[in-house]
Parts: sequence; C-alpha cells; structure tokens
Amino acid sequence: MTDILKINAIKTDNGYYISHAADSHWSHASSLSVYEFDGKKAEKTHNTLWLYISRLPKTITREVAQANINLRFELIDPSFANEKVPFAITRDEAGIFDAEEREFVWNEKYAHLKSLYKIVSDPQPNKIEEISFEAKVILEIDQIKKYGGFSYPVQKTQWSHEGFTKVTDKDIFHNLVDTIIFPGIILPARESKLTSEQSYKIVRKHVQDNINPKYASITSDYNFCFTVTKKIQLAKPIKYQKDVSRYGARKAKYETAFQNTRSIEVFKMGHLGDSGPYKGYEAIKGFEGANVEELKQNIDEFLADLMEKINKPLTDCPHCNGMGVICEAENKP
Repeated sequence: MTDILKINAIKTDNGYYISHAADSHWSHASSLSVYEFDGKKAEKTHNTLWLYISRLPKTITREVAQANINLRFELIDPSFANEKVPFAITRDEAGIFDAEEREFVWNEKYAHLKSLYKIVSDPQPNKIEEISFEAKVILEIDQIKKYGGFSYPVQKTQWSHEGFTKVTDKDIFHNLVDTIIFPGIILPARESKLTSEQSYKIVRKHVQDNINPKYASITSDYNFCFTVTKKIQLAKPIKYQKDVSRYGARKAKYETAFQNTRSIEVFKMGHLGDSGPYKGYEAIKGFEGANVEELKQNIDEFLADLMEKINKPLTDCPHCNGMGVICEAENKP
C-alpha cells in the first residue's frame, strides 16, 4: 500500500495555510517545504509548522536524488597503468560486498592491488516524484495576520557573567481552551500572557541595559528582587569632613567635601516564583495582551515609561530646600 501524505489546511480569503496532519505517516519524515504544490514551493510563515499556498494543489511533487551508476575502481595514479594493472576495474570484476561484514571483499586476482585504486561512480540527475496526498480543510477564517516575531533578552541565571538567553514567542502562554481548539498558527491572534517571573527577567535586563548612572543606580540586583534608587540633585550641597588618612596612619587626616545628591527609592519588584515574592517586594504582574501584538506593545510601553521615570533628572526645590518638593532638573540628559 502506498503511503499517503496527509495535509491539514486552513482556508482564508486570500489562500490556504497547510501543515502535516497529526496522523500522517510523513509528519516526522520531512517538512512540507521540500515539496512543490502544482509546481511551486509553499511560502514560509511565522510558524515553522505551517506554510502558505494560494490554492489547494492538484499535484504534489518532490525532487528525489538517484543512486550513482557505473560503480568502478580507478587508479589513484593513472601512470601506474599497464597490462597487469588496468586503469579501471568494474565492481563485479574487483570482488563482492560482504553484507555480514559490511565491507567490500576483493577477488584474489586484484586483492594485492587494492591500495592503488579508489572507488568512483557517475551521478544521475535528480528525478521528480509525484506524491499521493489527501488535503483536509480543518478551519475557515477571514485572514491570518503576518506576525513579526517576539524576542526580549534576559539573563540565563542570576549572574550576568553566565550569559544571556531570550524570552520569545515560544515562551508565551495561551488559554488552555485556545490551545485545544486552534492550530498553532492561529494562537498569536488569541489572548497571550507571560508569567510574573518571565516579566521580571525582561524588565530587569532592560533596566540594566538602559539606566543612566548619572541619575539613578541599581541597588539590589538578584533573580528574586530588584531595586532602583534615584539620585536627586540637592538644592544646596551639604558640606562634610571626609577621612583621607592612609591605612595604618597614627593620626587621622580630613578634607572638606560636598554631598551634591541624595537618593530615594524609585522602583522595586519581585516576582511570583516557586516560593512567592521576596519579603518586602511586590511581585510584578505578568504581561498580558489580547494577542501577541498587543502583548508586545504593552511590554514596550511599560519599559519606555519606566526608563523615562528612572532616567529623568530631578533636583530639590531651591526655595524650600528639598522639604518634600522635587523639581525637574534643567540639565536634561
């Protein structure tokens, strides 16, 4: 019985999206990208398991390599050829292949010469093979939007020196009912979520990469808690005595110095890990969206607003000398 290529198809207003059927004998053998549908290759989509074609095909073909022919042995150095040492020996003349030992066994006539020869053959052109198939339309919708991708860098572990990875569309969670009802290529258009921990990692890495040390600093930076403090320019510098004594000196030496900034906590977060948020840190809520596009938009807007808040230069009010009033500094970054 000939194996049949089974294809699932989603019909839209402008064409079909196709994938291997789950019960197809071929589903793990090869991707549909190796086939031609009515003489044309299918187009890639944002989902590696699904391809696009403009219409259901009448024929499906694939290019198949053929075995080489004229297998023979030829001299490595043709100058050795003479009456007793032929330039070429056919495989049948040279010996036989021992299936049990999985090796070629030379005939006694040429066995002493085998080191002088190399095996050669002639390639044949590939052939076009027509495939028996069944195509089943499993869903009809107006359209499937093109999807640009989803990727945010995060640390692999708590420590940055151990490298980085990414939170991608493969890490997005969808409602269980949606994953049961809809094929994978449809899911980016459905409700999309990240966990609190995934969101924590995205925010942590983004702040690390974009914080302006002139106006803020990270004071806690772990895989369970993260804190950023803001540097507020003092309206009037505070004079103080700074110990500049050398180590081991008998007499202390001081110099007058000035404190120009004070610090306030401007952002802190934990996440809902296995043991809940770290003590004193509120867990960041996992990002959500009505679809992946909105999810990405919500993440990007949150990160932009957060960095604007963190990197905005502020100063104490010169009139009240910092008694609870903070003004936007004139020296913008």
